[in-house]
Amino acid sequence: RSSRRQRTMGTHSSLVSGLSRTMCELLGEELYASAEIVGSMLLGAAEACDAMGAETSPMAKALELYGDSLNGLGEFRRAQAYYRKAAQRNRMESSTVLLPEQPHEVESLESSLESSSSKRLYRSSSIKLREARCSMRLGDVGAAINAFEAAEGKTARDYVDLGKLYLEQAMKKPAISAFESALKQNHCAVEVIEPLAQLYGAPHDALAKLLSETFFHSSMKKKKIQQHHSQHSQHREALGEWLETFARGHAALAAHEFRAAISHFEAIDRLLGSSSNLHGLLRMGKAFFGLGEIVNARYAFHKARIYDRHNVAFMDLAAKVLPTHAERSTLAHDLMAVGGGGACSSRPEPWLVVAIVTANANNDDDADLDKALQFVDKAVSCDARHAASYLFRGELLVRLGKADKAIVAYFKANSLVKDLPSYTGLVEAYLLLRKFKEALHAAKDAVAALPTQP
Repeated sequence: RSSRRQRTMGTHSSLVSGLSRTMCELLGEELYASAEIVGSMLLGAAEACDAMGAETSPMAKALELYGDSLNGLGEFRRAQAYYRKAAQRNRMESSTVLLPEQPHEVESLESSLESSSSKRLYRSSSIKLREARCSMRLGDVGAAINAFEAAEGKTARDYVDLGKLYLEQAMKKPAISAFESALKQNHCAVEVIEPLAQLYGAPHDALAKLLSETFFHSSMKKKKIQQHHSQHSQHREALGEWLETFARGHAALAAHEFRAAISHFEAIDRLLGSSSNLHGLLRMGKAFFGLGEIVNARYAFHKARIYDRHNVAFMDLAAKVLPTHAERSTLAHDLMAVGGGGACSSRPEPWLVVAIVTANANNDDDADLDKALQFVDKAVSCDARHAASYLFRGELLVRLGKADKAIVAYFKANSLVKDLPSYTGLVEAYLLLRKFKEALHAAKDAVAALPTQP
């Protein structure tokens, strides 16, 4: 009977191993529906192994893999539940230790425990991070933040996501810390430079200094490994120069020093030996717009459109510099067609361009401001931190004679980005309501916040 039980357990163990490997292969090929089916079988086999009293339970890994299949299928709530079960099983297994029967076994047990403990810690952290991303997809910001904070061994990507979550909660200092950690993990995680520049404000050198420190530290580690490469030093210096110029360009743009920002992004073009840099063109377009140089802004955005007609970033600003209603309408049509109709609705810019077109028809009688407001609301629902949406909402409300509601919109825009248009909107809305003291206060705030603006 004991022999038959061992054979049965061996058969089940082989089946579990085979199903686990199959699931990993299916997940690797993104065949999530197939993985979900195999995963349900794996959970049943793992449960049978537990019932037979297997020395090592496969259940935690089975729950984790099944969660991955559901995650891939977009069933984030279910995936989250299975990740939590997997984490719970890991904790149970780590707290269950069999004592050695012989004294000489203590040393080998300690070594084994140390190794298995490290593996469990890694798996628990990995599960916690996947649980955090499920919470992100479900819009549960608080739960996502808690899961990210609890996870050990976060990568640059994890810190980037955590920083974005902090921003959604208006948690400025934790957001700065998370973005800085992302750069320390990977000095080329340049997507955090723009939000960091906006969060830092003055002095501008803070961002360049951080990049210099993280880049130097990373480069020194690589240099020890790559001393036999004669060109390594040249590559490191070239990359360092690009990163510093990139950071200074964004710092100047965030501080509304538009001329300096243009100079830095032009310097990057010279380093690259090309002006076909989409990222730089869009930022230069924004800087020219801030200077009131509409023709230059239009040219920069036009070049950006030539290089990538499917890009939607900054296109709400591009719409404002187009000279004719027909051109704005064409841009709106193109943006809404990206990804097949409403697929671009995850970004606010297309909806904002449609709102601009709707509110600025050739004939004022054809302008539908109420309809335009609905499109602005759609833009806000896509991204609640897109300041331009609130700014245009304020403009529409002023035109509708609702200056009191416009003030709320301008305040929200100003809380996200302290720029001249939001301050100007506040002053004008207060004046319309004959609130002269508040208008003067807003104007003084603008002068204090934007000393370099004309």
